[in-house]
Amino acid sequence: MKETLEKCWQNVIVKYFNKGLIGYERQLQVYFFLELKEMLPDYGIWVEPTIFLYKEYDPTRRPTMDGRIPDIVITKNKKIEVVIELKCKPWDSAQFNKDLEKLKHFEKLASTQKKIPLSWPPISSNWSEQISDDNGEVYYEFKRDALLVFAVIAKAKTKSVSDLDFDVKNFLHLKYSIEDKWDSEILC
Repeated sequence: MKETLEKCWQNVIVKYFNKGLIGYERQLQVYFFLELKEMLPDYGIWVEPTIFLYKEYDPTRRPTMDGRIPDIVITKNKKIEVVIELKCKPWDSAQFNKDLEKLKHFEKLASTQKKIPLSWPPISSNWSEQISDDNGEVYYEFKRDALLVFAVIAKAKTKSVSDLDFDVKNFLHLKYSIEDKWDSEILC
């Protein structure tokens, strides 16, 4: 899976950024999602689902109060295999501490092997239809070795694109940095 994500990042995301198609986090999220759907046709690719944290599943509870919302989640056979946090601040320093905290939290969840609800917020669709699969199941569990990914495009020489001192077992840091150079002829 690491190789697939690295290939997606280098061959697609960086190329699209350099062509000017990615300038904001939402654009990064869209292109990453589209490429992953194509590269991983047998996997579920979720954009900003809620990983609910309370013990009993209750669709009436407000998910933002009781869950974490990662940028992208990859699942297969009711297992959460990959969680991706994204940042895109091409000409600035990306604030990323909350993203890394979320990834550490997901590592703890993976170690418990608890079944947890994974779904979209109830206001996003017909809740009664989207909360379960064909078997009525809403619960997923993290793979014990779930891959936790921080993918960032940011200004060169900032902390988010340097080597992170991040103590997580199965961590992948995808990064692309931008030098702060401006061509005065282009701006005139």
